[in-house]
Amino acid sequence: MDRPIGARAPRVRSGATDKEVLREAASSLGVLPSAIPSDNAAIAIWLEGDSDVWAIESFARMLEQAGLLPQPLATDKMFFVFGGGGDQLKSFVNGEYLNALGLPQFYLRDSDKEAKDHPGKAIPKDVSDRVDKWNNDREGLPIAVMMTRKREIENYLHPDAIGRVLGVERQLVDQHLSFDMDFADLSKVGTDFWRGISKIKDETGARFPERICRGVSLKHLKPKHMICGIILPEMSLEEIRERCGSTDPEGTKCCEIEAWFKQMAELIEAHA
Repeated sequence: MDRPIGARAPRVRSGATDKEVLREAASSLGVLPSAIPSDNAAIAIWLEGDSDVWAIESFARMLEQAGLLPQPLATDKMFFVFGGGGDQLKSFVNGEYLNALGLPQFYLRDSDKEAKDHPGKAIPKDVSDRVDKWNNDREGLPIAVMMTRKREIENYLHPDAIGRVLGVERQLVDQHLSFDMDFADLSKVGTDFWRGISKIKDETGARFPERICRGVSLKHLKPKHMICGIILPEMSLEEIRERCGSTDPEGTKCCEIEAWFKQMAELIEAHA
């Protein structure tokens, strides 16, 4: 809502239908993109939050150390942007910014699926339209969007990694976390997952280690911090592949997480 100069009454406009409204709001509010790329950035990776960045970075480092990160992708060529949470203004600002930079773009969105046959959430139309233009006509910058096959990135954690981080036996982890790890809500306090973790800690005196990720001190009462900042980085490549296997389609040549990085590399190659 605003009141143009000379107007007697305020006007109401929607950013959902008129992107110029978002442009004006961004300018007047001083909203800036979520990050500035390094000089050697080769691809923009659009995630839903900072904790997702910690997870993707840890997966990328693991693959790079194993010599399995597909070329020409490299960990120091990744430029992360936050665009989730339904924040149209922030998404618009980041999208315009990336287009101006001329970087290929990879979107990874949580599916929010509550079961294997649950439809989950849809890809925003403006994004799917841009993907179609690139795939069909090679119009615009290289772009791809992928949805997690599990509920969220947190759902890829392996029970063995939980046990190692807390210093407890796998049997105890299974005893308190006996539910569908693929589609359960793990990322909030008060869920079955967090109640189970709390019981393990109460029974054994186990505690999560202190850690800082990208300048953020991880908070032990935030499940996303503990999962993405501490547990997922402790997983081995074999555990990643095992966790992906429960939702990978039959006959898949590489696990889902490795496929994300393969797609990133292909976008960089297409832009070369």
